[in-house]
Amino acid sequence: FCEEGESAKTADRRRFQEMLGYCDQHRGEVDVVVVYSFSRFARQIEDHAAARVRLRRAGIDLRSVTEATDDTPAGRLFETFLAGFAQFDNETKAERTREGMKAALKSGRWTHQAPLGYLTAPEEARSPCLLHDPERSAGVVQAFELFASGCHTKAEVLRRVTAAGLRTKRGKVLTPQALNEMLRKPLYCGWMVSPKFEIRERGDFEPLVTEEVFYRVQKLLSGDRPAARRHVRDNPIFPLRRFLRCGACGTPLTGARTTSRGRGYDYYFCPKGDCRAVKSTRPERLHSLFADLLGQYAVSPGYARFFLATVEDVWRKKCEAAESQQRDLRRKQAKLRDDEVRSTEAFACDRTIDLRAYNALKKSLAERSAEVKWALESSAICCSVEGVLRFAEGVIVAPEKFWKEAALGTKLRFQSLVFPDGIAYQGSGFRNAATSPVFKALRVAASQDVGLASPTGFEPVLPP
Repeated sequence: FCEEGESAKTADRRRFQEMLGYCDQHRGEVDVVVVYSFSRFARQIEDHAAARVRLRRAGIDLRSVTEATDDTPAGRLFETFLAGFAQFDNETKAERTREGMKAALKSGRWTHQAPLGYLTAPEEARSPCLLHDPERSAGVVQAFELFASGCHTKAEVLRRVTAAGLRTKRGKVLTPQALNEMLRKPLYCGWMVSPKFEIRERGDFEPLVTEEVFYRVQKLLSGDRPAARRHVRDNPIFPLRRFLRCGACGTPLTGARTTSRGRGYDYYFCPKGDCRAVKSTRPERLHSLFADLLGQYAVSPGYARFFLATVEDVWRKKCEAAESQQRDLRRKQAKLRDDEVRSTEAFACDRTIDLRAYNALKKSLAERSAEVKWALESSAICCSVEGVLRFAEGVIVAPEKFWKEAALGTKLRFQSLVFPDGIAYQGSGFRNAATSPVFKALRVAASQDVGLASPTGFEPVLPP
C-alpha cells in the first residue's frame, strides 16, 4: 500500500485505512506489516498505539526496515520510543515553521497564498513579496471604489465587476461570499493581519486601495450606508406600484395612464394577462384606502411624548458613553504625538537610539496612530436628536398625513418601513401584512386604553 504525497501527521489517510481494513479482512493470512520507518507509519504516538493494538488483535506484527525492533519488552519499549520521537520531530518542525512565518510577517513578508488581485513575487526577488496582477487588480480596485461610493449594494457591485471581466484565478465568476471576504481583507490596503499569531504589520508591497477607501468600505459593510438611489421607474402618480401585490395571484401591481377622448386616466392594475382580480383601480381610491390603513398605526400625542422621552433618555446615555470614549482616544492620540516628538529628539539630538531602533519605533507609532484615528472615526456619533424626535412625533401621531404630504422617495421608504414585505390588495381591501416590530408595538399601544402618568425618570418631567 503506497502513499504518495500524504503526510503521516494523521491516521485518517485513505491508503493507511485501506491497509488496516485489509488486515482485518485477511486474519490468519497476514503475519507482519512492514514499513520503511515508524515515522512513515504514524507521527502521533496515539495513532501509532491505536493502530498497533488493532494489528495485534488481528495477530499481525509490525516491523520497520530501517529500525531494528523485536517482540520483546525491550523491543516494544524501543518501538514506543521511536514513535514518540517521530511525534517530537514533527511538532518541532511545525514549531520552526510557525516561528518562521511569524518572523516573515513581522518583516513585512506575506507568507500565504496571494489573494485575488495580487501575484506572489518570484523567490529570488527580495522585495516586494506581492505584485499587482495585471489581469485582475483593476477589477478588485473597481469593486472597492464602487462599494465605497455608497450608491451600490454588494449584489450590484458583483454584477458590474463580473460584467467587466473580473474572475477568480481559476477563471470562475466570483460568488457573493467571495466578494464579501475580499472587501473585508485589510491586505488590500497594505496591512497584514494574523489573529492566530496576534500580528498586525505593514506589508512591503504596494496596496491596491487607500486606507481611506478600505475603512469607508468597512463602515458601509457594518451597516452605515446611505440610502441607495431609487430607479427612475418610480412615478409620483403611482407610489404603491410594485409595493402592492395582487391578492389573487401575488403579482406586484403596476400603474399606467390611458387616454380617452383627449383626456388621460390613471389606473393601478394586475399585469398578469389571465388575472382579472385587480383591474382599473383609480389611484385616488387606492391611496385613500392605504392612508386609512396607516392611520390605524397612529398613537395618541401623550403616548408619543412618553415613547420619545424614553428614546431620548437612552440616546443621551449612549452619547455620554461615546463622548467618554472619544476623550480617552484623543488623550491616546496626543500621547502618541508626544512620543513621536520624543523619539525624533532621541535620535536626532540626544543620539540615545540608533537608526534601526528609530525606524522600528516610528513604524510602531504610525500603526498605533492609524488605529486610534480609525477608532475615533468609528466611535463618532451625532448627539443632537431634538429635531429628529420632533419629526418622529409627527410621524407616529399622524402616519397617514405624513405619507400623503411626503415626497416620492420618502413615501417609498416609509411604506416599506411599515410593511417590509409589501401588502396584498384584493380589490376591496388589504390582507393582513407583516408589520415592522416598531409599528407593530405602536399599534398595540394605540389599541389599549391606558392612562399614562408623567415619566419621572426622564428630564424634563412631562406634563400629565
